[in-house]
Amino acid sequence: MKKSLKITLIAVSSVLVCIMAFLSIYYLWPWNKDFFDKASKEFNIPGLETDFVPQGMSHLSGDDDYLVSGYMSKGGPSRIYQVDGESGEVVKYITLKCEEEDYVGHAGGVVSYGSSIWVVGDGNLYRFTLSEFLNKKSGEYLHINAYTDTLNGADFVFASNGVLWVGEFYREGNYETNESHHLKTRSGEINRAVAYGFTIDETKPLGLYYESSKATPIPAMALSLPDLAQGIAIAHDNKIVLSSSYSLADSHLMYYENVFADPAHSSIRYGLYDVPLWFLDNDALISNTTIPAMSQNVLIKNNMVYILFESASKKYKIFNRVSLDCVYSMPISAL
Repeated sequence: MKKSLKITLIAVSSVLVCIMAFLSIYYLWPWNKDFFDKASKEFNIPGLETDFVPQGMSHLSGDDDYLVSGYMSKGGPSRIYQVDGESGEVVKYITLKCEEEDYVGHAGGVVSYGSSIWVVGDGNLYRFTLSEFLNKKSGEYLHINAYTDTLNGADFVFASNGVLWVGEFYREGNYETNESHHLKTRSGEINRAVAYGFTIDETKPLGLYYESSKATPIPAMALSLPDLAQGIAIAHDNKIVLSSSYSLADSHLMYYENVFADPAHSSIRYGLYDVPLWFLDNDALISNTTIPAMSQNVLIKNNMVYILFESASKKYKIFNRVSLDCVYSMPISAL
């Protein structure tokens, strides 16, 4: 064997050994052991046998069931699944139509509150009634008749204490936000995303309060959010859990004090109006817990944080160190 060929074979073999060692560690190493020691499986994430990519999660109002929203990676109509709260089995899924067109947007968040269900995505908030949803059979579509631009990215949604929160996701370069949302916090860092809190009034077309002199709902309050926010949940003591993630890096659950106990930290302009604003910043941060990649929305039930992941969807599964096909929960006290 020629010396040059022998050197080439040794070099190629060395590279292959390094690649195999890397892949073995990447896929087989017990990543996020601390999380799995504390967390429990709750129910299987629906739709993973299709090209569904889960994004949003909520309780179903007046029931123990759950809602999971998301988009179809190959461009089909976005879906909302209903999951039985006891068995974890899929009850049904529906798709949406808006102005007679299939809704194929991100469906980044869903929340059920009172007699309403809201879905957000691509800068808009959509509303339909709980009864409309319950009356649909699996696979049927539901017409959206009420929607509005929320003047932010409208990437996730949450409801608590009569307030509907619509938040946005920021990442430099590919998920930019309005520069007016880039705010220096009390502790000196820059937050670049905002969640608006609208007062719920289900007598109105959008299920949100607005004065007769104003043509659209105006938020009653706002939260300034850190980068990479995927969802928030507010506990019974008004402390806040925020899910933060992007791509293959570890996700984080960021746990904040009840900032609403303070007078408003600042204000932000919403159209022609000034809205009181509170910062989720390092001054309010209680803890920052590392969890597996690709966390999405969160909810709180019985002092447990429920976490939805998109890592086991067909779109991302092959690339992930840990692909989670279940919603997991962990105690708030473990954060």
